Amino acid sequence: MALKRLIKEMYAEARKRGITFSELLAQESPSQMEGLDAFEFALMERDINLKRDTVERFYRTKEDSILFPEFINRNVRIGIAGLSAQD
Repeated sequence: MALKRLIKEMYAEARKRGITFSELLAQESPSQMEGLDAFEFALMERDINLKRDTVERFYRTKEDSILFPEFINRNVRIGIAGLSAQD
């Protein structure tokens, strides 16, 4: 079940609930593919491939651009924790 729409106010809603944007996505629209979390599934639905695409891919549509801050946030958390993207 895809999200009906992505809006920037979802970040404020996540903060209000004390969760990450990814956790909000998981609550609102769980992944339909095993092995992908809700954020990864949202990227896949929008044909954003992190191994293939450049950052410009996040700016094809307004909804695509909503995902970019969470992409940065996730990678910063990975860096702080000293984990690889696969951990």
